[in-house]
Amino acid sequence: ALESITEEDTVIIFSQNKSAVFIEGWAGDLTELNPGEAYKIKILGADSSKFLIYPFDDNSPMPKMTIQRNFAGWRLMEGTGSSMIALCQIYNDQNEIMETNMSAGVFDDYGNCRSIGKLENDKWYFTIVGNDDGENLHVEVYNKDTDKIYKCTEQFQFETNGFLGIYDNLSFICGSTTDCDFDDIIPEKFNLNQNYPNPFNPNTTITYTLPIAGKVNLSIYNIKGELVKTLEKEFKNAGTYSVKLDGKGLSSGIYIYKLNYNDKHLMKRCLLMK
Repeated sequence: ALESITEEDTVIIFSQNKSAVFIEGWAGDLTELNPGEAYKIKILGADSSKFLIYPFDDNSPMPKMTIQRNFAGWRLMEGTGSSMIALCQIYNDQNEIMETNMSAGVFDDYGNCRSIGKLENDKWYFTIVGNDDGENLHVEVYNKDTDKIYKCTEQFQFETNGFLGIYDNLSFICGSTTDCDFDDIIPEKFNLNQNYPNPFNPNTTITYTLPIAGKVNLSIYNIKGELVKTLEKEFKNAGTYSVKLDGKGLSSGIYIYKLNYNDKHLMKRCLLMK
């Protein structure tokens, strides 16, 4: 059906954490559509009425897409339910395009990796995951040859189902003065994110960030303040962590998850609906 798209069409396909765009050819990290999975398809063209035709009688296959490069070993943030697209070029402070032996990623203010870029010709393609519109994001580039990360100072905001750089040229500049050793990349703040999905049944994911190493206790309480279960109780290094909450043995209702870390604590509510 996707092969029935004409060159006059602009098509954007979203899954929960991947996407693809058709503008005179396919680009993106969504390479297969699987039965039983949900997708959002947006078709823009000269004709206001658009249809996907299956089967299509043209034998020409969809173009092969390039492979994501993750030399830095970044881990994509878990527990997200929305996504957006950004297509851009990345330059250094000498106005040279940054692409050779490099990985590019999108990060939030807490150091969570929201997307790992895919190089399409001379542009980087990002499917950026998130939950809340308006979150500040920025691009970082890891240079495999120098083993350093270069941070782009320009920021943009997360927008559910949004797209940047599709119809206009988008670029970011990564100055050499902002580079830092890969091993030193740690979150700047102690943060506890809202669980996703919420409401949930039966499982949900809780994500948190630690700026320095310390003792962690992540526990679940009922609305009366009674301890239901402890998810984690151990010493953790600085970083971003995701924990799965299994609600199979719990009854429907509001629960509170509380994160104790050194001498600080944060808490949020979640809703189990069976």
